[in-house]
Amino acid sequence: MLTGSGDAIVSFEPPGGASRYFRLDMDGLADRIEQCESGDVDTSQAVRFVVHTEPPRLLNTDRLLRSIEEEYPRTLREAGVGGTTVVQFLVSEEGRVQEQVVKESSGNAALDNAALRAIRVARFSPARNRGRTVALWIEMPITFRAR
Repeated sequence: MLTGSGDAIVSFEPPGGASRYFRLDMDGLADRIEQCESGDVDTSQAVRFVVHTEPPRLLNTDRLLRSIEEEYPRTLREAGVGGTTVVQFLVSEEGRVQEQVVKESSGNAALDNAALRAIRVARFSPARNRGRTVALWIEMPITFRAR
């Protein structure tokens, strides 16, 4: 049985859904875990969650902004077409982007693909849970604006 007290920051990542961050009261968690392990709960559609006490922090903002500019399709920029794509991605224990998916489309496939390419250069301090690094799914809007 798990025991413990206090709060932790938890990120829930529903399949195809948005990450949600909130404080979790650790008291009573053991009962819910035992219920899942006993088979009393259908876990086939369960959300994945990662407990973390420190969220990841973007370390190379300037490089990411350059990547967004470089990946912006020239024809769309010249035509004044812009938009925002919300990208969901996995920050590894080393702080690198490992997987990425479009969570919310800009409405333009070329911009969505450019956002997926651009986010690959992002580097983060890894998320931590009580001093240990953990991989974590997060999301970020990538906005393309014509000038």
